[in-house]
Amino acid sequence: MSIYRDLFSSEGSELYVKPISLYFPPEQISKLTFADCVLAAQNRNELCIGVIISTRAKDKNQSFGIDLIPLDNQLNLTLDDGLITLAEDET
Repeated sequence: MSIYRDLFSSEGSELYVKPISLYFPPEQISKLTFADCVLAAQNRNELCIGVIISTRAKDKNQSFGIDLIPLDNQLNLTLDDGLITLAEDET
């Protein structure tokens, strides 16, 4: 149950939307899978649970751009998109 203590304590990890540029160079961003995103977050001691796709942000039918655990083989991300992560800080 320590994961729950960590999640619900004021010192624990929190959910953040972080710019994709923190994880990948611009030339790689359009060729990513969700597994790539998970691995990149893991390398920073974070947990990636989804992506935010900026072009869908105003579309209610597209969940306002929030895609938790995307099933697409390849994500069509841009520099305007982000990763939804569980992390200790927002940097």
